[in-house]
Amino acid sequence: STQSTWGDFVRPLLLSMPAIHLSREALLARLPPSYVEQMGGDSGKIESSFRKLCFDFGIEYEGSHIEDGVEMWKIDIPANRYDLLCLEGLSAALHCFLSPIGTPIPQVRAVKTDRFVVAVEEPVRAVRPYVVAALLRDVTFPPGAYRSFIDLQEKFHQNICRKRRLVSIGTHDLSAIMGGKEALDQHVAGSTPPYTFRYTARPPASINFEPLHLGTDEQVVPPTCGAELLHFYNTTKSDAYKRLAPYARLVLNNSRGEPIPAADVRAPVIVDSHDRILSLPPIINSEFSKLHPDSRDIFIEVTATDLTKANIVLNLFCVAFGSYGRVEAVDVVYHDGTRCTTPERLLAPQSLPSPIPVAYINQRLGVTLSCDQICELSTRMMLTAKKAAEDGSSICVEVPVTRPDVLHAVDVVEDVGISYGFNNIARRIPAMSTQGKQLPLNKFSDLVRLELAFCGYTECLSNFLCSRLDLYDNLLRSPDQYPAAVVENPATDDYQVCRNLLMPSILRTLEANQALPSPLQLFEVTDVVVLDENTDVGCRNERHVVALYCDTSLGGIEMIHGLVDRLMVVLGLPPAHYYAASNEPMFLEGRQAALVVRGRTLGHFGMVHPQVLANFKIPKPCLLLEFNLEPFLDLKTL
Repeated sequence: STQSTWGDFVRPLLLSMPAIHLSREALLARLPPSYVEQMGGDSGKIESSFRKLCFDFGIEYEGSHIEDGVEMWKIDIPANRYDLLCLEGLSAALHCFLSPIGTPIPQVRAVKTDRFVVAVEEPVRAVRPYVVAALLRDVTFPPGAYRSFIDLQEKFHQNICRKRRLVSIGTHDLSAIMGGKEALDQHVAGSTPPYTFRYTARPPASINFEPLHLGTDEQVVPPTCGAELLHFYNTTKSDAYKRLAPYARLVLNNSRGEPIPAADVRAPVIVDSHDRILSLPPIINSEFSKLHPDSRDIFIEVTATDLTKANIVLNLFCVAFGSYGRVEAVDVVYHDGTRCTTPERLLAPQSLPSPIPVAYINQRLGVTLSCDQICELSTRMMLTAKKAAEDGSSICVEVPVTRPDVLHAVDVVEDVGISYGFNNIARRIPAMSTQGKQLPLNKFSDLVRLELAFCGYTECLSNFLCSRLDLYDNLLRSPDQYPAAVVENPATDDYQVCRNLLMPSILRTLEANQALPSPLQLFEVTDVVVLDENTDVGCRNERHVVALYCDTSLGGIEMIHGLVDRLMVVLGLPPAHYYAASNEPMFLEGRQAALVVRGRTLGHFGMVHPQVLANFKIPKPCLLLEFNLEPFLDLKTL
């Protein structure tokens, strides 16, 4: 039934708010003393007041529990506020929010020393091309801070780093690398050439190091040879090491999750000037450079496929824990001569590119605040705002490194609203009244969805973007003949183009659900993107219908042919001949047809070509229909 198989076909990305667990005592100790004092030490009042504080600030208090004899508070953090994922970050933000207006915002800055360099070599470009780095010097971790340091790495790995696929973090004891604290201090103070770390990629067989020991089971000892180590992580059943299997596959598999031939595998490594391996990103660090709670000097390296996210992670790390010591910048030199110093944002603060009109903020919030009031309210959210015009008609905003979520003027509006208090905004009747109704195309689409469900088909939902491989090569189509809108800097190979057909998406859905019993009947009614020179952006959305019938044996195309006949009837067309000869490459020759209505070709249907099925790893024959739905909305246009 549709109900029992819905979850098998629809695989939504469940976006939940990250949760952190913090010691009640440690968190309250970092807030302004007046906040706790006004509660008179009443535990119930403190918890109730903190719940309200979280609500006003835009986070969510989920309750308390006891862990190892310590009362812990669980707090849900918005998915875009990476700076709040540790005690240091959250307490700093809440302290600023609770402090009197005008209180200076604490700053962490990096010092440029030119004593350490990371050289990025050419082989790593095709594997994991970016790296940024920094040093935390003379760090003294107070009780609980070392655990917070380690926990933040894991929080980042699970959130912004997308389970290490985009970014992975390595932290090392710099004194151990340099041969002791004294040797480190002598190098920093001396005039010798900069100490050079190298970031490169090597065949696993040429990698040899002792990886970080996890767990306490002495009978499980990871191998030291790179090839054996990757195999160990990918296949081990050990509770301590099996969680590393997905990260090993990031090295062993390509971006589509398909195994790379063993001879072509290249593993990224960070090595020191003595060619000792410090880490095997994104999997594990080495044992000899591992951190301890009493480590005083820390080398942070962040490798990535996304440079922007790598910089965000490094900046937030340095700000969160830089107050325990000092931050020193590291030069990164790429194989093509490109040079940068990281963490960049800690060396030079940045502002939003354009001034924000005061009227823009007031209009969107429904308040009447002056320029000075907006500037004062901004400081409670750790934003530095100043007058951009003498008459106070606009402000310029300096965005701290801890707020990568502030990208546009509307983000500043949101922060001013939080600082002012959304509950303090007076309710009023809108200046104009409107009568809403469903868009005709959406209502029409829902009726078509209902009819397809009545015919026994199950709806699936797929991503709007797809890969070039799926849209062209796997469908035996030419990009010159069927051009599509291209994503300029795609995050992955799976999201390179805006699809102009729904066929690749529904075939990928079928590939992922082949274990279900036959026949499989799927459909989707949604938009594609087609190029159109007559629009201001050069393309437009177009509503398509796609339906697929898959069974172990098919004699002809009568199953999909019957569906077309039924749809034409319910779409309001009188009985007629709607078919014409077709020669589309994704269908089998002689078993396909074009859907032609009043002289216009609106789509095609037929038996999918065996080579297309092989490309999508589908062993069973399939029938497929796709057509443009929009012309049917107004039959007079046909």
